[in-house]
Amino acid sequence: MSTDAQRGRVNFDASFDAFIAAGELRIPQSKDGKIMGLTARTALAGWDTDVNWVTASGKATLYSYVIYHQQYDPDRPTPYNIATVELAEGPRLISVVIIDDLADLEVGMALTAEFDGDGRLVFRPAE
Repeated sequence: MSTDAQRGRVNFDASFDAFIAAGELRIPQSKDGKIMGLTARTALAGWDTDVNWVTASGKATLYSYVIYHQQYDPDRPTPYNIATVELAEGPRLISVVIIDDLADLEVGMALTAEFDGDGRLVFRPAE
């Protein structure tokens, strides 16, 4: 069985998740200033020493979303949304948009990142 380490790759999931758990939205940036995507959080070996975790602005755009009307989780009443948001810095994340009326969701709308009362990263429409 081949693992990321055996293939000479570094996985950034643990670092990203640790920042989220600490209430910080950070994204990996190479020493030469290139932002790395978060949808594929692996990079060639050696990047682990060449990466800085920079604080993201928290500004984002709603890239796509779905609204669920069937309850899959007893702790999440329906209807609810799952959204792909694009950070101003470029990477895309899967999250939720906290909004009073789901009918107001619109692809391209400006969003702002925040952490909810349980420490989860969520997005709200920008003021």
